[in-house]
Amino acid sequence: MNPEQKTTNTSAMAPSPRHHLLPFMSKKRLFLVLVAVVLSIATIYTAVAFTKSAQRKAALQKAAKQEAAAVTQMNEANKALFLAISGDTKGAIAVAQQEIANASDPQVLLAAYNKLAAVYIETKDYSNALANAKKANAIHDNATSQYILGQSYEARGNIKLAVAAYQKAVDLSASERNDPRGNYGMYADALASAKAKL
Repeated sequence: MNPEQKTTNTSAMAPSPRHHLLPFMSKKRLFLVLVAVVLSIATIYTAVAFTKSAQRKAALQKAAKQEAAAVTQMNEANKALFLAISGDTKGAIAVAQQEIANASDPQVLLAAYNKLAAVYIETKDYSNALANAKKANAIHDNATSQYILGQSYEARGNIKLAVAAYQKAVDLSASERNDPRGNYGMYADALASAKAKL
């Protein structure tokens, strides 16, 4: 064999440096593509987790706001009675009347009339207490309104009507089972006291 042919054959058989690098670059590119895919998946996962976390945070913030509003509403709901007890009768009546004016729901209106009637009982204005308790009772016959009616009748000297109202308060409190404040005993005591006056 000719030495020149050997050289030519050898160079034809040996891979060129460029041909040798192509498989290496292909693996490198494959690696880079895989890294990019993994990073994309990680980014998507993080975005989903962040979205869920943001949704949880928003839900918690909403619940906290609702809780704060409920506490504020409870404090406002009792403001009229606190004012009446502390001696600010004009302020108490104004607050209770404002609650009636702002009430949009029958249950809220019922509670507002009961509150105003209770303020009038506290201030010994039994005529207005009676009128507002009747308005509350017209919305829904309830134990609180009946009790306030009984107090108003009793204070005005009409013991028979007081006994009837107290009896109805006791019956409603027992039958409705919505006596969250435990007023049944108070209603029963008022009934017994009024019956003793007959």
